[in-house]
Amino acid sequence: MSWSLPKKKVLVPWDFSAASLEALEAALTMVERPGDVTALHAVEPSGAIATMSEQRNRDAQEDLAETLGKVRDSLNAVGHEQVAAAVRIGGAADAIAEYANEHDFELIVMPSRRRKGLKRLLLGSVSEQVVRNVPVPVLLLRASNEDDE
Repeated sequence: MSWSLPKKKVLVPWDFSAASLEALEAALTMVERPGDVTALHAVEPSGAIATMSEQRNRDAQEDLAETLGKVRDSLNAVGHEQVAAAVRIGGAADAIAEYANEHDFELIVMPSRRRKGLKRLLLGSVSEQVVRNVPVPVLLLRASNEDDE
């Protein structure tokens, strides 16, 4: 695999934080057009999706559409109207890896938070899990704001 810029498809996990905005800004420097970057927001499932009734399934789809609107609004608010937006149901690490694999991204740019102690033990590192589960380079950026956890 060769490393060259600009990239054509870059994925940035998006959680509405300042750290994810920093990752988005970095990703935008690695592409020719803002539309080459996709901001992905993962939504934790609130129940067993397979056992949902038809109505609950429709409600979940409406919730996803509403969340996608919120992602789009947040990107617009920081001046990135042309960045693509996506929403996935699932834990963050799994959703990021699955989406990246399905859509043939060339690079993932994401913040790495410095969790310590019990938080790290219980929550683990999303970035570590992503690195292990995707076949593309992952650029981890140290979050500059300690309070952004």
